Amino acid sequence: METLDMSVQFAPTKSSDKVSLHICRQIVRGAMNAGDILPTEQELVTEFNVSKLVVRESLKALSSLGLVKIQQGKRTIVQAKMEWDILDPMLQNALELEGLSAPLTAQLQELRLILESASATKAAERASQLQIETLLNIVADLKEIAAVSRDRDDFLSSHKKFHDSIAQASGNEPLRQVLRNVHQYLHRDWDDNTLTKDEMALSAEMHGEIADAIFHSDGARAAEAIARHIPLAEAKNAKRLRKPAVR
Repeated sequence: METLDMSVQFAPTKSSDKVSLHICRQIVRGAMNAGDILPTEQELVTEFNVSKLVVRESLKALSSLGLVKIQQGKRTIVQAKMEWDILDPMLQNALELEGLSAPLTAQLQELRLILESASATKAAERASQLQIETLLNIVADLKEIAAVSRDRDDFLSSHKKFHDSIAQASGNEPLRQVLRNVHQYLHRDWDDNTLTKDEMALSAEMHGEIADAIFHSDGARAAEAIARHIPLAEAKNAKRLRKPAVR
C-alpha cells in the first residue's frame, strides 16, 4: 500500500486532495509521462487505501489541472506538460516539493514584471482620487514602519496591500487576480531575516516613487519605477531556486 506524504506545504486536509497531490508529484517528477496510462480506479483504491469516491474526486481534480485526461469508456492518461494549469497552487507546490520549481519561479518573476508594469501604467491613467489617496496612505505606513517599528509582518502586509491597490486602480480585474496568484507563490517563503532596516527604507522609498508617478498620471514613469523595484524585491526569493526535493 502506498504511503501518502502528509508533510507538504499545500497541507491538503481532504483524502482526495492528498491522493491528488501525491499523483501530481509523480507526474511532475517524470515517474509518469505524457500518454502513460494511470492505474485503474480499483488499483488506486487498493494502493492508497481509500474509497472509490475519493479516487474519482482525485482524478477529477487532476483532470481540472490538465494533468490527466479522463476518457469515457477508456483508461485515464497523463497529459502533456503544455496542458498543465501552471498557476494552480497544488501544481506549483508539487513542483516545489520535487525540487523542480526554479524554472517556474524565474518565469513567474518575469511575468510579474510584465504584469505589474502594465498594471501601474493603467493605474496612472485610470486611478480615482480615492485610489490615489489609498496608495499614498500605504506609502506613509511603509515609511513609518521602516523608520519606527520595523515590524516585518506589518511591512509585508502593507507591501502586499500596495501592489493589490495598484491592480485595483488599473481597472482590470482579471489582471488583478492573476497577479494575486503570482504574488502568493513568489512571496510565501519570505522569513524573519528577509528584510533589514535599510532594505525596508529603500523599499518604502521605491513605493513612494511608484505612487507619485501614478498621482501625476505618468504611466511611463510608474512602469519604470516598478521595473526598478521588482528585481530587488524578487532577489529575496532567490533561496527558492536552491530548494531540494522533499521526500
